Amino acid sequence: MRILMLNYEYPPLGGGAAPVTEEIAKNFALKGHEIDVVTMGYKNLPATEIRDGITIHRVPCIRSQESKCEFHEMLSFLPIGFWKSRQLVKQNTYDIVHTHFIIPTGVISYLLNKLYKLPYIVTAHGTDVPGHNPDKFNSLHTFILPIWKKIIVNSFKVISPSEYLGKLITESYPKTSLEVIPNGFDYHRIRPDRVKDKRILISSRLLKMKGIQYFIECLGCINTDWEIVIAGDGVYRKKLEYMAESSNLNIMFTGWIKKDVLQDLLETSAIYVFTSSHENCPVALQEAMAAGCAIIASKYNGTSEVIGDSGITIDPKDQNEFVQKLNKLLNNKELRDSLGTKARERIETQYDWGIISDKYIEIFNKACIQCQKK
Repeated sequence: MRILMLNYEYPPLGGGAAPVTEEIAKNFALKGHEIDVVTMGYKNLPATEIRDGITIHRVPCIRSQESKCEFHEMLSFLPIGFWKSRQLVKQNTYDIVHTHFIIPTGVISYLLNKLYKLPYIVTAHGTDVPGHNPDKFNSLHTFILPIWKKIIVNSFKVISPSEYLGKLITESYPKTSLEVIPNGFDYHRIRPDRVKDKRILISSRLLKMKGIQYFIECLGCINTDWEIVIAGDGVYRKKLEYMAESSNLNIMFTGWIKKDVLQDLLETSAIYVFTSSHENCPVALQEAMAAGCAIIASKYNGTSEVIGDSGITIDPKDQNEFVQKLNKLLNNKELRDSLGTKARERIETQYDWGIISDKYIEIFNKACIQCQKK
């Protein structure tokens, strides 16, 4: 099967959806499928590159940061991304287009479908779904809803990585042809068996919706000598640092760190905290599970779906509950070890990329059969 894959972000660019796209593409390639990826260019990245058996095509765009993309920068991908995709469709015979993000990338797939009757599926990732991040995108989604619905209607299938996100999609368009397939995770690269230090770790973009402020408030009620590390950066960092300083808490804010440094922290941290209120299928949480951390996490949205019964879930805004359950983890090594083992086992049995990619290929085959019948 030959697959055209579209995402305006592809590693080294982007946040959580970018490595998900890469892992799906790599597993398709391992199974013998031919993959062309069209994505954004950035600085000195090569215009064309073959990596892991995948041909990556990068087009010139407006983009100011490697890890973050503003909406007007996303829009800059559409005209040249469409031109490049159309060029590839004329040169090659594709069976299907796999689109990541309903908006903006789905616009290109919609146009290719109208021009060439090329079937497409869309994997949603969160920010492209109304209601997932209302603080930032609510008014924007109202404006783009008509084209959003057209992309949904003309797709063969919309894939949601969580029941939570799938529900939001069907609330905006009840007739969506939807299937839930979680994001897989490459757990083989992370060791769960290293000695765990007395460290509590958070790794996240520092945004208000991530709920880290509730963790800092919780720490103010706990007497502990454990090391506290918050890895990541974002617009809410100064506020969080101010809260930590005002409470005389010894918290280390590392900013963005290299992947190998973060992996070392994950593998050697005894406790991992994840307090976000709006998540789909969070990669950061999967990383901590693969590392065998004892996890205390928000009970909201896709987070509880990913962690299942392999961690402790809380309402981060309920300070009494948060303090009580964090204290329980801090003072019970047997519980920490048990939860860390369960978290690793859940990653291996529920989120193996080989299993996940097979589910995608099954849908692709159905789309191709339906297209041939028309």
